[in-house]
Amino acid sequence: MLLPHPLKKLIEAANRLSDAVNNQVNATREANQDRDKQSCPEPKSVLITIAERVEVKKCAADARQDGEYQTRSLRWQIALTLFTAGAFAAATYYACVARQQRDTMDKTLTQMQQQTGLLQTQVEAAMGAVLFKQFRISWPAPQSAHLSVILDNRGRVAASKISGVVEIMEASLPKDKLIKAYPDWHFVTSDLNPSPELPHETGTDLLISQDDLKGSDGMPKVLRLSGQISYFNGFSQKTDVICLYLIGEAEFRDKTGVVRETRPAGTTDVSCGSLPALIGDYRQESERVLGQ
Repeated sequence: MLLPHPLKKLIEAANRLSDAVNNQVNATREANQDRDKQSCPEPKSVLITIAERVEVKKCAADARQDGEYQTRSLRWQIALTLFTAGAFAAATYYACVARQQRDTMDKTLTQMQQQTGLLQTQVEAAMGAVLFKQFRISWPAPQSAHLSVILDNRGRVAASKISGVVEIMEASLPKDKLIKAYPDWHFVTSDLNPSPELPHETGTDLLISQDDLKGSDGMPKVLRLSGQISYFNGFSQKTDVICLYLIGEAEFRDKTGVVRETRPAGTTDVSCGSLPALIGDYRQESERVLGQ
């Protein structure tokens, strides 16, 4: 149905007015919504911002606590290191002190031992038994000799546990050449009190005659004695070494072979150290007799 022209215009104007009002209402609504968004954020965004701030604050607090914990840990480590170093230093110091004390004690002990040994030596020298020994040979029978030793205690205490062992060998001079060996002489004797006027003698028999020890060319034969005598001197056990010669008979002949002089067998002993001088004396005597 066709409307009249004026009414149609009126309806079109009403529609335009309605559209304008609707547009204005929509514009106003959109403006209000934009303003509300700017003045009051959405709840979700606010909650997220608060959570982030809380998280940031929490992280800052944790970082601060971690830093404090690390600082405390570092301080404890430094303290423990210093304590350990101090303990080692103290142990080293006390070890050095203990070593010095030990060295001092060792030196003191050594000095005391030396002084004790020196004192004991002095006391032994002044008070201990001292045995003097003299060997000699005799012929109670033409073909049998008696070898003996005379023991004389010149100390101040008795000598005990006296024993000896002597090797006996017949030799020729001047080269000390072995001729014959005899059985070893073992002896044990009783205690000997200190008395130079009451010596003790002990001996053994040997199957050797005076002629067996008679030398030739101005040199005698000898009995070489070697061994040892041990005894207790009142303080300690002592051992005296034996090394000596018993001299046989010597004949000195002139150029014609006639015996001009003789030296009988010695009744005393000659030490090993004195033998070269004795040989020189016999040589001089032999040259003197040969020069006559």
